Amino acid sequence: QASGVADFSTTIGIELARVCDVTVFTTRDASVQESLPAGIEADHRNVDELIADPDQADDFDAVIAVVGNSHFHLPFVQLTEVIDAVVVAHDTRMVEFYLSLRDRHGLQDVMLRGPGSPRGGLDPALDDQIADMRLLENTAFWEIAHRSARLLIHSPVSAPRIERETGVAPVVLPFANQRMPEAVGDDVRLKARSRLGFDRWSPDSVHLASFGFVDIRTKRSDLVVEAAAWLAQWGRRVVVHLVGSANATLERELRDRARDSEIADIHVTGFVDEQTFRDYLCAVDAGVQLRISPLLGVSGPLSDLSAFGTPAVASEGLCRDVGAPEYITPVPETASPVQVAEALETCIDNPWPVDACEAARQTYLAAMSPAGYAQQLL
Repeated sequence: QASGVADFSTTIGIELARVCDVTVFTTRDASVQESLPAGIEADHRNVDELIADPDQADDFDAVIAVVGNSHFHLPFVQLTEVIDAVVVAHDTRMVEFYLSLRDRHGLQDVMLRGPGSPRGGLDPALDDQIADMRLLENTAFWEIAHRSARLLIHSPVSAPRIERETGVAPVVLPFANQRMPEAVGDDVRLKARSRLGFDRWSPDSVHLASFGFVDIRTKRSDLVVEAAAWLAQWGRRVVVHLVGSANATLERELRDRARDSEIADIHVTGFVDEQTFRDYLCAVDAGVQLRISPLLGVSGPLSDLSAFGTPAVASEGLCRDVGAPEYITPVPETASPVQVAEALETCIDNPWPVDACEAARQTYLAAMSPAGYAQQLL
């Protein structure tokens, strides 16, 4: 993000700043204050300063390092080497991080450490495990778990495995909502549809959306299209919105598959701004958020769909991780396109009563509030 801070961390940081003094350490060229609402202030420094002079950590009651499974988090992982930091892990594996940092042999070294590591080497081979995450033998959390003063994660599904592999029991905090709309009535949804230009499709169209980076290796974006194809064969006019970026080759493959089926249209949006993202959350008839394995991380978009009261079909592990309300329909990670299509059909044809849905939505928002998360973190 332009602020230098991920959306989730910004949301939680704002709540922390309401009750304590917060200093945000980022990489250079970040603009933290611009992302904060009026009346909220936080000091801002370059993380390189803290790495170079770890004694600065004594100025704070606690240092929290937010880490994730990408090279962008390298300075904050390095921070854990020189100071005792509480680590908040946004992801449930660090495989791609270490692959980028240390190449294949360095990654294998991390995966083979700890009491729950594979004995005698990886089997199947590392490349096969990365290609098919269902085969993943180790989450590569050993180093981070042992460097952290305390390890915090957001996935109750992954916690037992991380403990088994590292010997460190992570603390599980609920995945707080990043977007908390006050009201999402029919008028709000109709206005969102209008802004998105849904009127260019037939009024009887069923609009499905899957949010986030378009990927078949972990997020089963191809299965989303296949499920929509089954709905189309059953007589529905289906428009698929993939709200996120896709590489050109994959986008072409998915468009070809949609064209060969009876899907009315497929729309790959690319990166969208905040208002457009919110409009899609309001406007679609149902969301679809899938993972190929229950151990591949928490879904922010599923949390958003839950917060907006928008029905969705999602993988069971994702539903458990975000504490999804009952208008979100879980399906097994092994679900076939037909099973996902059947779940979508049931979801669309049997909408929750408005009052019941709103009551469930408000209960969910209260349970997953950023303010509540901040208090638990403290």
